[in-house]
Amino acid sequence: MQGMKLGTRLTVVLIGLLLVVMVVHAVVEILKGKEHLLQMLAKDADLLVRVLISDSSSPDPSALRSFADRIAEKEEIQALRWFDSQRKVLLSVGTLPPEIVLTDVLWQQLSRSHQSVSQVYRTPGGSLFAYWRPLFAPDNTISGAVLLVLPVANVDLFEQTAIVRNLLSIAGITLLLSLAIVTLVRRWVTVPLAALLTGIEALGRGEWSWRIPIRRSDEVGQVAAAFNRMTGLLHEAQRRLIEEKEYSHSIIESITSGIIVVDTAGRITTWNRAMEEEYRIPAAEVLGRPLAEVFPALEKKGVITAVEQLCRGEKPTVQLDAVTHHIRNRGDVILNIRGYTLRNIAGHLQGAVLVIDDITEKILLQRQVVQAEKLAAVGQLTASLAHEIGTPLNIIQTRAEYMLKKLPPEAFPRAQLEKILQQIDRIVRIVRRLLDFTRQKAPSFQPVHLSVLLENLGELLAAQLRRQRITLVLPPRETLPVIEGDGDQLQQVLFNLVLNAIQAMPHGGTVTVTVRTEQEGKREKVILSVQDTGPGIPPEHLPHIFEPFFTTKPAGTGTGLGLAISRQIVQAHGGTLTVTSTVGKGTTFTLTLPRSQRDPG
Repeated sequence: MQGMKLGTRLTVVLIGLLLVVMVVHAVVEILKGKEHLLQMLAKDADLLVRVLISDSSSPDPSALRSFADRIAEKEEIQALRWFDSQRKVLLSVGTLPPEIVLTDVLWQQLSRSHQSVSQVYRTPGGSLFAYWRPLFAPDNTISGAVLLVLPVANVDLFEQTAIVRNLLSIAGITLLLSLAIVTLVRRWVTVPLAALLTGIEALGRGEWSWRIPIRRSDEVGQVAAAFNRMTGLLHEAQRRLIEEKEYSHSIIESITSGIIVVDTAGRITTWNRAMEEEYRIPAAEVLGRPLAEVFPALEKKGVITAVEQLCRGEKPTVQLDAVTHHIRNRGDVILNIRGYTLRNIAGHLQGAVLVIDDITEKILLQRQVVQAEKLAAVGQLTASLAHEIGTPLNIIQTRAEYMLKKLPPEAFPRAQLEKILQQIDRIVRIVRRLLDFTRQKAPSFQPVHLSVLLENLGELLAAQLRRQRITLVLPPRETLPVIEGDGDQLQQVLFNLVLNAIQAMPHGGTVTVTVRTEQEGKREKVILSVQDTGPGIPPEHLPHIFEPFFTTKPAGTGTGLGLAISRQIVQAHGGTLTVTSTVGKGTTFTLTLPRSQRDPG
């Protein structure tokens, strides 16, 4: 029944109930007919017994024998027994089956009821009708009983005929009613339900224009009308829901801050346009993935832990400021991250919302402002120092040189005067570098052979390289491109970078210069790296390595202006100068400049 359709089940149930009713009716009719037939037999038997008794009212032996002879002549009588008051057989005619016995219970029933008793016995030879008639004395006491046994083949025939007739009637009526039931169930139940099911399936496919035809005003028609109204209401609700969703989506997409929404398992469910544009990662690439998988480096910054706390409801909000993060295609960025728990209308936790503001440009601008302020202060200080120190230094230098010329070579003060002049020269170089730093002239752009700059570099530093047992590895001359820039200024940059590498390896090592080109849009850029095998720069010093006057060299051996001037020159050429370092392995400075588009001639 579970696999049947509703109309089939209803038809089967109705036909089954109909069969039960008809079978019960047939059984009742057969029993009533049989009862009526037995009543007729009882009347015939009673009449026959009365006639026999009236003909043989005296039970003497000769009378009984005469009575028995007459009974034996009647073919419709199977057997006859006449019992006295002691239940002894006074007269026996025919063969009595063993099933028919005058029991104590039957004798008492005849005695008390004063009425005849009829019974039908099923014997191997067929059914027999036994009729018991009590006989009473004048004092109303039972004086005996007469048993008359008649064959009842007609009763069996009646039962068989009645059963066959009723079965045929049941089969015919069942067939007709089944056809009627099937027709009515199909019309009133199956067809309307099929139309309703078709409408539900169409509704599931989003076919909101589907309507069920209403041809009746009964309950089925009311259901169809209610379904049509429901379809309209659902269509309207879906339209409003889509509009609200699109409106909310447009708001999220229009926000300039990056928006990330994660579920309670930390999987990304929303990635707005700002995230795509700022980090150049399409939403399709990250949706459904865990945040920790997309940004594994955020784990070290404590961001993933904070998001997990939000997703567990342990904190309602989190605030992480100035988080430095390295992302694909952009390098290091600085982020402000705010997080909020996300709950539905019922207050159940749904996940977390992250608002990410990229403050990299703001921080860089602040740093540039600070740098500009420093440079302005240095410029003012340098101009003042050059003026205030220059005149006394000239006088001291002139007097020291004069005294040095007057002294004989073996005089003791001569060595002291030479040291004074050396320190004066050092002060002059420092002041000159300060002036160069604060008054950096604009570069004169010309095509420059990078091979020439590197050859000059090797010649300038050859003596120092040999003295410190340092190997300078340069790329093959024929592979070196032509760059666009000021040759003198770029020579100064390369000199500073290689000299710093040499000074970082007082016990010897290797300085490797590599050059490669990359396509950037329509132009090519040249990337030059200077790598040493020195001790490396501690991570805490790297952010300050290009700041003026910052140096890691021993006191008296550096001014802290070389890298600051070098970066200033590179930026004036439209390039970049960056540094990477690993403590114990060495440092690499990377210089990026545009490749020349002109023939150097």
